[in-house]
Amino acid sequence: MKTISIVALGAIFLSACVAQSGVKGLKEKTELFQQSIRWSSLNAASAQMDPHFKADLINHYSTWIANNKMVEYSIIGTQMNETKDKAQIWVEFSYYEIAYEQLKKKREQQTWAFNSKANQWMIQAVE
Repeated sequence: MKTISIVALGAIFLSACVAQSGVKGLKEKTELFQQSIRWSSLNAASAQMDPHFKADLINHYSTWIANNKMVEYSIIGTQMNETKDKAQIWVEFSYYEIAYEQLKKKREQQTWAFNSKANQWMIQAVE
């Protein structure tokens, strides 16, 4: 009976880890990141940035936030690699350029990877 309980607990633990590193964990982190950018909260967004790429990402998004006001976003595509530890995310933003007050749209490709040290998905690059 003890062996069955230990095996069951192990299975529950493994499924929790897979959920965090799988598609569900990726979806949650990308949504949280886009919301943070939408509300111009670079501090909150930086929690989803891979430490190795954080300086470049902060530079990119701080410049963007200073010149634009996002009104909505939509994740329009996701493609994971075979090992399910890296993904390309395509996002479409509707925003106003602050100087011109004209509604515009832009698409952005984001590279996300599962950071095993932090045990979470993190953004690495933007194109």
